[in-house]
Amino acid sequence: MASSDHRSDSLIRASLFANAVFSMVTGAIAIAFASQLAEFMGLAPVVLTVVGVGVVGFGLAILWTARRETVDLRLARLTVILDIGWVVTGAIVIVGFPGLMSTGGRWLLAAVSTVIGVFAVLQGLGIRSAGGVPPRRLVTEIEIGASPDSVWEVLTDLSEYQSWNPFMVAGSGEVAVGEQLEVRMRQPGGNEATFKPIVTEATSPRTFEWLGRLGIPGLFAGRHRFDLVSSETGTRLVHSEEFTGVLVPVLAKFLDQKTRAGFEAMNVAMKERVEERTSRMA
Repeated sequence: MASSDHRSDSLIRASLFANAVFSMVTGAIAIAFASQLAEFMGLAPVVLTVVGVGVVGFGLAILWTARRETVDLRLARLTVILDIGWVVTGAIVIVGFPGLMSTGGRWLLAAVSTVIGVFAVLQGLGIRSAGGVPPRRLVTEIEIGASPDSVWEVLTDLSEYQSWNPFMVAGSGEVAVGEQLEVRMRQPGGNEATFKPIVTEATSPRTFEWLGRLGIPGLFAGRHRFDLVSSETGTRLVHSEEFTGVLVPVLAKFLDQKTRAGFEAMNVAMKERVEERTSRMA
């Protein structure tokens, strides 16, 4: 094994071991002191007992994964996903249901969730360094009957996205390297999410690219790119994105179907927008 692979394997294994020990100890404490903790947190003792048993079982499963001769990266990814699930659930309970437990209970849950989040980051970094999650790339193309300059003008006017773009329904920010944008995306089906990517390339009228990340480093990132290539009919728009991170395999089907459909819908809308503007100016 190469030295870099060895370091990656060591990071995954060490973080899994630490996660396993923390989970088993935390679960055992929850079981042994269920009554005392329940009073402190404002919960029923049976809740802590059930959670404790589940956490101990989770810790044993992680320990088994970490002790294998070769760490199974699929199991390591599953561990990261479950850790993230715990963190997200904890945040929902703390923020969305403040009356569910006492103030001390919310602080204790936040502390435990923070530690678990650190484990998720370390495991994710190890998996990514080991090459266990290959990037996934979406590429779409469309021919537009206008010059690259005309396409560029529409593409980079983010403030006008709301008037024509069915995929990126709103946008703001300066199209310049290093600047942060704000883009609201609507996936086919109606779900919307707002991202704040950083511009990584802006070469007029050829390439516009940004990099967006989801929360924890190594979890999920997308390098969104538009390439404008002169063609016999005007401009060939190559609209693509490369996705990296431990959640890529989990989201693969969604990316291949919903996200690709969003790209294609935007391409068609951009073609109509540019060609309509060009015909009016002729």
